[in-house]
Amino acid sequence: MGDGSNSDKATPVQVVNLSNIIEIAANQNRSMALESDGTVWAWGNNTGGRLGDGTTTDRNEPVELTSLTNIVQISIGFNHNLALKNDNTVWAWGNNSNGELGDGTITDRSSPVEITAISNVIMVSAGRYFSIALLNDGTVMAWGNNQAGQLGDASNLDRLTPVQVSGLTNVTFINSLF
Repeated sequence: MGDGSNSDKATPVQVVNLSNIIEIAANQNRSMALESDGTVWAWGNNTGGRLGDGTTTDRNEPVELTSLTNIVQISIGFNHNLALKNDNTVWAWGNNSNGELGDGTITDRSSPVEITAISNVIMVSAGRYFSIALLNDGTVMAWGNNQAGQLGDASNLDRLTPVQVSGLTNVTFINSLF
């Protein structure tokens, strides 16, 4: 809930210890908030390090992800997360069973890691076991699970690092669902 309790609520409650929030990302069991100063906070289920605080401890109040600074956008996937920094780099953490973190491994990460295979990113979106990024030249990169061809690279092979989505140019917005 983010209010310090573990009980369901029938009415909205105030999340504690947050101010100047410019973006919220949430899914079925965890939430993240981005403050105007570029800090990221997370709370909820932390299986596999999904919160990014370096632990696997569930949190019922927001915890600051101190390893992330100067963040301008966040995205929450099914079991992983992405953050875009003001230097156009992408950071990922959480479950990585299909390569959705883009770091070349299938190792879960409880702290954010930089996706070094891409740069000049202006938008990110975390889906169900895959991720996508929009580059400043209007092209799109994708990585992770590809069993249904969702990475758009004319294959059904999972990708542990970003690959270009073929046929897309001049893209201005991306979004993925799970």
